[in-house]
Amino acid sequence: MGCVSSKAFQKPETPLLDTTLSLLDPVAVPKQSAPEPVQDARQKDIRFAQGNYKFESVLGKGGFGLVVSVKEKHTDNMFALKIEQFWRSSARKEEDVYQLLQDVPGIPQCYGHWDENGCTLMRMELLGVNLGQYSKMLRRSLNTDEMSDLAVQMIDLLKNVHQLGYVHCDVKPSNFAFGIGKNKNVLYLIDFGIAESFLGTDGSHIQDNRIRKPKGTAPYMSAFQHARRFNTRRDDMEGIVYTLLDLCYVSFPWRKFTLKRINHEVAHQLKMSYIPSIPSLRRMLKMCRKTKFDEEPDYERMKKLFKNKTSLNWDLKPENSTSRHEVKLNENDQKILEKFNFDNMSNVLLDENFL
Repeated sequence: MGCVSSKAFQKPETPLLDTTLSLLDPVAVPKQSAPEPVQDARQKDIRFAQGNYKFESVLGKGGFGLVVSVKEKHTDNMFALKIEQFWRSSARKEEDVYQLLQDVPGIPQCYGHWDENGCTLMRMELLGVNLGQYSKMLRRSLNTDEMSDLAVQMIDLLKNVHQLGYVHCDVKPSNFAFGIGKNKNVLYLIDFGIAESFLGTDGSHIQDNRIRKPKGTAPYMSAFQHARRFNTRRDDMEGIVYTLLDLCYVSFPWRKFTLKRINHEVAHQLKMSYIPSIPSLRRMLKMCRKTKFDEEPDYERMKKLFKNKTSLNWDLKPENSTSRHEVKLNENDQKILEKFNFDNMSNVLLDENFL
């Protein structure tokens, strides 16, 4: 039997870094031009790093910018490039986190960054579809075995990150992706653009004595984040619960509200009173809520909630779908790629550790 199934819904995934953006009000999201097909960009000679990398396709997009696949000129090796406008780039900080996590299973390799045409680009290991794309390709709710398999992998991924003193801060479907080739059934955790350490300069856990603007993606933020408390390990684990509920097509009650500005107090109350309909996720959420601010979550006990002894094959190609969900580009996205039309190439500032 599958997880609880109800009508699927479209999910905004713009990271929430300012309280003026609303988790509860789609109207508050800035309007964008009509989407353009990805193929428009392929009609032009889009290249990066003085022509060393040729554009292949758009893999994803978000508030940060774009992620594209590229082919290296001299080797034909494939990579992912994360492209951010320079003024809003977090690539330098993100690369530092990736370097710290470079030996952690399920964390993609980062090969450096550089500045080019007003953007910061970061070269990454190429992965497969993310869970948000996979869910759309699947066109159904996850069944119990699938949910359990993902839950265990997610818990292990976050546990490994936490053991090195960091919290991800933006757990959601699009920040988990499958590998490719021999790693096609392996789940990866991606996008550490807003990750942060939960340790102070002396190596001890930060104190729960300050408030801050909530950070993350609103539908998947923990109840404590809406209370303007600093992100800690328990918040990442609560994000797993909402991510799995989403993949099981369980609609969240806080999506029914329409407000011009986010009301974190209302969101906090809604999430604190929410009881998931799926027993294993209900118990996991309860465990998250009982975990203290500076306490390590009971990862192993959480994993035991998901009993799955079946080896699953995630290399699924649903009928009438492509191997990667198509990403639509708006006018601003097209302008970013147009900067890298090879005929318009400008000088490139390469990081000293790059290449």
